[in-house]
Amino acid sequence: MTSTQDAHPERQEVKPSDTRSRSTSPTSKRRGYRSRSKQRRKNQPQNLRLGSAAPEAPDAPPPSAAATQSHSRHPYGDFHAPSPAWGYTHDTRKGRLLWQDTHNLGYTLIKDPAYPTWFGNSIARDTTPDLTFTANITHAEWSNLFEHLGSDHYIIQTIVKAGPQRRESKQPALVDWDVFHELRATASPESATSIDEWTASLLRDVKRATKTPPEDAVVDAVDTKLLHMWDALAGLRKRYNYNKFNRLLRKRIAILTRQIEDYALQLSRQNWHQLLNVMERLRNVPKTWNILRRMIEPTSRKTAQRHSLITILHNYPGTNQDLI
Repeated sequence: MTSTQDAHPERQEVKPSDTRSRSTSPTSKRRGYRSRSKQRRKNQPQNLRLGSAAPEAPDAPPPSAAATQSHSRHPYGDFHAPSPAWGYTHDTRKGRLLWQDTHNLGYTLIKDPAYPTWFGNSIARDTTPDLTFTANITHAEWSNLFEHLGSDHYIIQTIVKAGPQRRESKQPALVDWDVFHELRATASPESATSIDEWTASLLRDVKRATKTPPEDAVVDAVDTKLLHMWDALAGLRKRYNYNKFNRLLRKRIAILTRQIEDYALQLSRQNWHQLLNVMERLRNVPKTWNILRRMIEPTSRKTAQRHSLITILHNYPGTNQDLI
């Protein structure tokens, strides 16, 4: 007679000790999940706000005061933290914390409260959510360009002088010759009794007919028509600031802004074609090859640009004259 254990060897009797070791209770599972989640939270980086100290390695030496003060910092952006320190009429917790953190870190706020960076509408006043701070910077200039390009924020320009000083270039100027001819037509020729007086009157009329484009404008893509359109747009915006309920005025501003964009693009293409014609006539001039190298590798050095140009010449199936 064969026993049941011999007939079915796979049905082995499990000891009570093995059963206890293999079974897991819900309480132990919860404890393991808590320990793993706690370990994950410990390994994750902490969310730090501006001004809080970052966790350092235990063996890393603390930074010296001289090293901290020598680095220049320039944070900026749309903080949207209302505070009376930058022109708001009310205060919020976010604004108080931002003011406290920037004060503790030694930041300097550069802005003009008289020129808001966000223009409101008929139910909202103009505010300044865009802030610019500097630290350890000797010279910084902040200016509002009053250009929004279809957005509700003005374009802010910050000029920070650092590194070797360069000689400032002369601000370009354009002469409106139509205005100059009108001025000369109204001037009486009998008023000039000598050549010096006549020359002085010419210079005065040229100065009156001369206009300076905005600093952010591309000089190669500016003419007198574009200057007149900018002047008209500035006048419409000035009227809109005093009458924000005028929908017709807002519509005229949008139409004129679109016309300025289209004409500026057309003028830029025209100037580019003129430059290509000059490059076609003057192929052996160094300026032509410098422009080509910058177009191929704008962020690389001259050696990398030269290698890229050689690669293009080698891989081109036609002749060099066809490529040029």
